[in-house]
Amino acid sequence: MRGSCLVAVRQRANSIRVLQDSQGSNLDTFESISGELVRFFSGSLGVVDDNVELVYDDLLKELLGVD
Repeated sequence: MRGSCLVAVRQRANSIRVLQDSQGSNLDTFESISGELVRFFSGSLGVVDDNVELVYDDLLKELLGVD
C-alpha cells in the first residue's frame, strides 16, 4: 500500500495545477491547460529562434542515443 501512495504523491508533485495564458487568464482545468499547451507548441513549430545556435546532427544523435 505504501508504494501506491508514493506514486500518487509523485504524480501530484509533477502536475500543472494552474497555467496563465498570454492574456493573463488563469487556466485551471485539464481541458483548458491542455488546449493552451497544444496551441502554444503548435504555434512554435517551424518558427526560427535567432537565439538558438547551430547544433550538429552527430551531437544530437549522441545525446539522444540514436544511431
